[in-house]
Order: sequence, then structure tokens, then C-alpha cells
Amino acid sequence: MRRLWIGLGILVVLLAAGLLGLNFWVQAYLRSAAFRQLVMAKTGESLRADVDSQPFEWSGPSVFSAALTGHGESGAPLESLDAEQVRANIDWQAIFHGAWRVSRIDIVRLDAKVRTAGQQAATAAEPGPTPEPPPPKRGLLPNRFELDRVSVQDANVAFGEMGNLRNTALVMQPEGNGWVFDGTGGKLEFPARPTLDVSAFRVRLQQGVVYLTNAALRLGATGALTTSGEVGGPRGPYDLQVQWQNVDAADVLDATWKERLSGTISGETEILGRTGLPPLTKGRFSLVNGRLEGLPVQKEIAKFTRSPQFDRMPLSELSGDYAMDGVTTTVRNFVAESPGLLRVEGDCRIGANGAIDGRFRIGVTSQSLQWLPGSQEKVFTVADRGYLWTDVTIGGTLEHPTEDLSARLARALGEQVIDTGVQILQGAPSDATDAAKKAIDLLSPLIP
Repeated sequence: MRRLWIGLGILVVLLAAGLLGLNFWVQAYLRSAAFRQLVMAKTGESLRADVDSQPFEWSGPSVFSAALTGHGESGAPLESLDAEQVRANIDWQAIFHGAWRVSRIDIVRLDAKVRTAGQQAATAAEPGPTPEPPPPKRGLLPNRFELDRVSVQDANVAFGEMGNLRNTALVMQPEGNGWVFDGTGGKLEFPARPTLDVSAFRVRLQQGVVYLTNAALRLGATGALTTSGEVGGPRGPYDLQVQWQNVDAADVLDATWKERLSGTISGETEILGRTGLPPLTKGRFSLVNGRLEGLPVQKEIAKFTRSPQFDRMPLSELSGDYAMDGVTTTVRNFVAESPGLLRVEGDCRIGANGAIDGRFRIGVTSQSLQWLPGSQEKVFTVADRGYLWTDVTIGGTLEHPTEDLSARLARALGEQVIDTGVQILQGAPSDATDAAKKAIDLLSPLIP
């Protein structure tokens, strides 16, 4: 019995020594360049990139690296990666299940450049024969990695020519054979477009396709935008849907139009990327509670009709459907109305070099036409919904537009002058002063 206890004691000591030795060996391996190279190789495989890092610093189950860099392979989604102050927590128990399990990675700052679908296609290498997978290696330590979560305090991502995501807090988690990205805060920047504030977004990366399941954005003090879509899917390089509400027109117009048009804009749009072609954009817009002022033509109309309301026109509605293919812009179902003054309806096409081809109906009130003799009898001849209507054709270019209404009004006015003049002459021998007054009243719209 004594020998049994002595044997058991020796066995316990040997096991303890073995475990202690194994622990020292594992700790030494974790601090070795070989382990860092293994981690970089596995990280590079998942990112399709050449990845390197500063030396690892261990503190219990936590490992720290001051910096990590990566350069994507030709055609890979990732172009470059720079991470600062990277810390990972290791779950040691997973070693007994054949895996290095990282429960959490925390990154203070991340700067990344992502290739768009078009860039990936342009830089993709020619495919070669698929090599046979190597046989699984067996060893004392695992070579498989598992990751639960990556958190970034300050993420900055550039999407090629499409735009940039700045200063967002980002959480990345694996899901099946893909990843889920949840972001909060920061700004979304586009070339020649207003900067958007990010409330929150969720993105899924699955088999090379990026799915934007939801993004809540803010524009200015009142504007709210929601975005969804996909990049790299079957419909083309990208397919995005955007809806916006309560956007102040001053937040989207240039400096010149800010002084002329005000109101609140809502609408929706779909942006479809096309390989080798400009994107196709289509949607609908609506402006309410607006005002149009400061256009030179408004001053002329106000003076010509003796209606000062035309100089600062309130807009109850400004809406339409639009489509842009990079060459042509088409607006259909256009409606603009200033209650009690005028209403405009119609379609317009703006082609190459700004050429305009538009067909509109313009309705004005009878009070606005009272100083335009002949206009109601010869031009604005259709009464409907409280307005008198006529058709107008718009042509020329954006820099030098033309229209056929002015000529028709002038012709109608001239005909009315002749008709009334004849009537005045036929009315003689009435008071000459009265005849002169009628003539002056008739010509008054033409006198500055």
C-alpha cells in the first residue's frame, strides 16, 4: 500500500511538472515570431491581404500590438489597412478543442481603403488552376482560429471614388461564412455632395456581396435619410435605395439657389451602378412650404402683369419624377403651384450639352391676365380648376433657354391693339380725350 501511494505521488508530481512545462512551452511559443507569423498568415487569408504587425506584448490572456498593417491582393475588396493599438483577449480553454479562440479584439483607430466592385474587376488577376488543399496538420497546438467580435473606437473607411466613412464606432462579428458590421456615429462624405451624419447602420458581407440592410442618416438640422441596397450583387456593381424626409432645401442647394428657393424636400431614389457606364438614377422629389424669389424673370412677370406677388412666389408644391443616365436627365409629372397665382404641369428632357426639350401646361388666374389684352381670348383659353391654361414649349439650352409663350402673348396683344384701335376709330366722334385714354391703357403693359 505504501508503494502505491508513493507511485501515485510520483505520478502527480510528474503530471504537474508536465503541465507546468507545457505551460512554459506554450507561453514561449505564444511569444515567438513563429506564432505571430501564424496569426498574420491566418488574418491575411481571411482578408486576402499581406498582413504584418508590431511585436506582440502579452499580459495574462490579453495580447497587445501597437500597429497592424495590410495590403490587399489584386482584385480583393480590401486595398489597404492600418490599425493602431490592437488588443485581443484569448480563450485558453478553446485550445483543448483544437482552436485558438479570440473572444474580443479592440482597436483604437482603423484606417482602411476598400475597392469598389468596378475597381475589383479592373484589378482582378487572371484565374489559375485551383491547387489541391493541403492535408490537415496534426500537432500538439491548434492551427485553427475562431473570432467572436472586433470593436473599433474610431473607424475611417474610404470607398474609392464613391465616398468616405469617417470617425464611426464599428463592431464586426462573423456570421456563417460572412461578417456583420454595425456602426454608430461619424460622418459619410460624397464628392460634390453634402456631408451626412451617421446615426446607425448595419452591413452584411456574404460571399463577396455587401448588403446594406439599413442605414439611418441625418442631413442638417431636420433632414432624415434611410438607405439600403447591395454592392457586388447580381444587378450590377451596386444597387442602392435612398429615402429622405424633411430636408431643408438650403442644405442641398448651391449658394446661388439658396437665395432663390426655400422649402422642405422629401423623396426617394434608386441608384443602379452599371459596368462601363455612368450609374442610372431614378426617383421622385417633392418640395412643400416653399418660396421662389429673386429670379429676373419673376421681376419681369410681376411688372408686366402688374402683380407684385410674382416677385416672391409662395410654393405649395414642387414635385416630379426624374431619371438620369449620365447623359440625359428626364423629369416627368412635374408640378409647381403658387396658390392664387399659377400652376405648371408637364415633362422635360435635358440632353447632351444641356439641350432642353420640354412640354408644359401653364395655368394662371384671370386677375393676372387683366393687364394683358387678348391673352384670355387668344392664348389662355382653357378654364380648369380656377386657372386659365395654355401650352408652352421649352427649348434651347440650360444657358440660353427659349420658350414660345412670349411671342404668342405679343402677337395676341398686337392683334388686340389693332382690333381696339379700329373700334375706337369707328366710335368717333366720341370725346378725343376718352379715346386717347383707352389707347394709353391698352398700351400700358408695354410701357416701362
